[in-house]
Amino acid sequence: MKFASSKALKRLFRAAARRDERLIARSGLFDEPWYLTNNPDAAHFPGGALRHFLLHGGRELRDPNPYFDSAWYCQNRPDFDRDQSNPLVHYLERGSADGARPSPNFDPAWYRTSYPDVAIAGIEPLSHFLRLGKAEGRLPQASNQFRSVEEAALLRLKAPSPRETMALFACHAPGGRIKPHVRPFLEALAGQGVATTLIVAADEIQSVDWRELFDTADGLYVRQAQGYDFAAWACIARELDMSHTRCLGLVNDSIIGPLNAESFSIVFDRIRASRAHLIGLTDSVQITHHLQSYFLIAKGEGVPALRDFLAGVKAYDRKEEVVINYEVPLSRRFREANLTVEALFPSSTDGNETIERWRELIQRGFPFVKAKALRLPGAEDWRNVLQAQGYDAGIAERTLAIIERNDARPAQSPPP
Repeated sequence: MKFASSKALKRLFRAAARRDERLIARSGLFDEPWYLTNNPDAAHFPGGALRHFLLHGGRELRDPNPYFDSAWYCQNRPDFDRDQSNPLVHYLERGSADGARPSPNFDPAWYRTSYPDVAIAGIEPLSHFLRLGKAEGRLPQASNQFRSVEEAALLRLKAPSPRETMALFACHAPGGRIKPHVRPFLEALAGQGVATTLIVAADEIQSVDWRELFDTADGLYVRQAQGYDFAAWACIARELDMSHTRCLGLVNDSIIGPLNAESFSIVFDRIRASRAHLIGLTDSVQITHHLQSYFLIAKGEGVPALRDFLAGVKAYDRKEEVVINYEVPLSRRFREANLTVEALFPSSTDGNETIERWRELIQRGFPFVKAKALRLPGAEDWRNVLQAQGYDAGIAERTLAIIERNDARPAQSPPP
């Protein structure tokens, strides 16, 4: 039997090391700045930090990024031989394909399910999260931290009468102040025959000054801020008699307007003419295709479908989880039930057009503008744009002032 020479073995070892180095480098799973911060002894290693991890760090169970726990991974992979392989190389070659978790802080199966675009593209989940997902605000795993929507304190000021066309309007009142653009918005909805139930979310429900809107809204509730808009809608939807409702809207105060009465009337004519069961103003392909939830209308068979969906809503403390669990799946749930969805102003880009192309949307007849869009760099001309539509820019200014004052407040932890 002929054995390989020591030189040949060294060549094989070097070739394997170069292959592993290329594999990790292509994966994007080695966070060099993070590794050097946590392993300062690797700073002057010949060949760099990645080579240090391959030759020493992996064997010593050091971590290549904050979401890969080498020691935890090895303990949960009985097929891993510490003397034969690097933990991260093993994960890339075998563990990821097996659906193994790289750490207790990242769940690949949940990530694929929650972000279908990742699964469709066939991208390794942790790689996607570190390269793109984290910067986009995507979550590494479910927190499972939620409460019942009924836990929030609720003040019923005016119960609405059963109506055929109604909307649940969720608004946030920082410091008890309802934003000035809410009243003309409610009046415009009433002008289109929509009976609107206003749900005011506030940290302290007794602090809300609701008197000015009492006669404007068909129904009025003040609710402890918890779970964002879906929790507010769900909480009140469970209270109301909707047996005669044939058209149900979900609206929030993130949009300012209607900017133009004529454009708003045209939009409602389109809603009435639409045969879709769920209608949104705009859609998005971020994560997966879905209607954006700031303005939704369910019609016909869509009304009980929407109520059934709201019946399963829980109160999450993180907005990202509300988007993942409710905004994004809602359109899919309708399609799975053979119900149709329609966006009146469908997106032509991969981004969020209500933020990035709000001027173009207005030119297309979109009767609103996102308050967030007016606060971004490059939007300094927004007053002229709104005034050209016939909207009082002073109303928007007062709304933005309330938002900015709230943002300047010290962050508070969510209630236990």
